[in-house]
Amino acid sequence: MINDLAKILFGKCWPFYGFIGLLITCSCKETKRSLPIDNLSKWEFKMVSRGSNQPNFDTTKDSIHYIPILLHNGHTVDEIRARFGWSEAVLNNKLELLVTNGFLQVQNKTYTPSVMILSDKAAQVVRSDLKPIAEQIVGAILKNKDSIVKKTTAISCFQGFTMKDLSLLVFSNILLDNGQLKNVEDTYLRSARPERNGGNYYASYQEKVTPDFEALGIYGNHVQVVEGFVLCRYGNQRYIKEVEEMNAQILQKYKNLQEGMAFGYPVITSECNAEIQALADYFKPYLIAILRSNDAFLRTGFKGSIYAKNVSYEEYFMWVYHILYSQVTDALVAAGEITIPPEKVSFYVYQP
Repeated sequence: MINDLAKILFGKCWPFYGFIGLLITCSCKETKRSLPIDNLSKWEFKMVSRGSNQPNFDTTKDSIHYIPILLHNGHTVDEIRARFGWSEAVLNNKLELLVTNGFLQVQNKTYTPSVMILSDKAAQVVRSDLKPIAEQIVGAILKNKDSIVKKTTAISCFQGFTMKDLSLLVFSNILLDNGQLKNVEDTYLRSARPERNGGNYYASYQEKVTPDFEALGIYGNHVQVVEGFVLCRYGNQRYIKEVEEMNAQILQKYKNLQEGMAFGYPVITSECNAEIQALADYFKPYLIAILRSNDAFLRTGFKGSIYAKNVSYEEYFMWVYHILYSQVTDALVAAGEITIPPEKVSFYVYQP
């Protein structure tokens, strides 16, 4: 029960326009061997999912992830087989597995990716194109800041914390990311998640170039289900050594917590989670209005990109939205509205 609740309420990341031609140009360039076959970068697999909706295979084991990534960058299956020294049988098994799970599609013996492949260079261009939309969202948050702060400080599980303490959790995770994704899907996209071999989830491979930060600098949740509770951390540095060490310390601290002892991090109950969702729902109309006002612009960009041949608009937009809300988060950090905690991420506990 806790596992299901955690994945529904918190767990989603395993964890985005100026001139539209910029996005189109960047997308097309990536098909012309922009990733040398002998100079493979580090890539991370990301998905947006709930419950048991996830791949039934290891998405990065035995270099299988390089198949869709290199195909996206214009390499042939024969070149890929030769690069890794695979036999025809081994290659065919990998291709079949990827096709079965909806990571590749095949037509006339030609394989193309059916998940989003986002290089750091592509994300930089997308971020530039998204800047006007990001600015609109930042403006909406600042315009409503007084109401947001008032509602935040009234939430029962946030008592004893300052807005500075809660700023990353509230302005990014609640207003834009985890608290808002279902609203975005239900009200803007109005579509079910892509079906992949019996599961429904969004999937993407993203290039990681900065060691301390996650691929493309995207913010997300990490959920650790423990007997009786769920320990969560939100940010874009979730897996660096010091954060992992702090996570272990906080886990033990909460396990050994006795009545009346201070914990130092928000503890979210089921009742409190409803209050948090109400805060997200308060900002929902402003966010949806901005997305709808830019809908034609976003869809035109999608239709002109290489992704239109491989994925649905919904899959494309989901990862574009992740870049977008992360860009908004970074802008709020730069403006002093969000303070990154000393721990690099926002820790919190879900206690049903």
